[in-house]
Amino acid sequence: MRRLMAGHVSVTFNGTGNFTNIASNAVTVSGMANLGTTPAGAKQTDQFVLEVSINASAASQITGGAGALALLWYNPVTGQWINAVLGNSDSGAGASGETLAQMSGAYNASTDFNLSYYGVDVADGYAWAVLDHNSEFGVGNPNDPPLAVPEPSTWMMLISGLCLLAFIPRLRRKAARS
Repeated sequence: MRRLMAGHVSVTFNGTGNFTNIASNAVTVSGMANLGTTPAGAKQTDQFVLEVSINASAASQITGGAGALALLWYNPVTGQWINAVLGNSDSGAGASGETLAQMSGAYNASTDFNLSYYGVDVADGYAWAVLDHNSEFGVGNPNDPPLAVPEPSTWMMLISGLCLLAFIPRLRRKAARS
């Protein structure tokens, strides 16, 4: 993460191991004053800018490459990763008049500190957005969002269940013979 402009904040880096199709660490931002709930169900805070570094090798594996990336937000209500500004109190409306060309490039504090402005600085390798909600964020393609990877214990339960399904007919045949 490059820059976070806000008061007292807690930032946790969750790595990429829990998700596929992600071009950064997953970052949880919390601790800012809760000002209510946004229309999307996020905890509204004061306005801040979040910049998250892009992993170039991971970005090259994502559909559309670096040019298709944006800062994404994990919406706990829907369980989906979507453009981070859609979780804002204005539901992303502040960016509606902006063109893709205006959103590309480095964050400029003198012109871009408007709620829901966002962009990707491919040259310096980060995605940014002006936000007003505590959440979990990452960089990815909103049209091909990150997916949660099941934990090893989930895989073990699934494999155990399949083994049990394969074993049940054998038990039934044995019981029928007795």
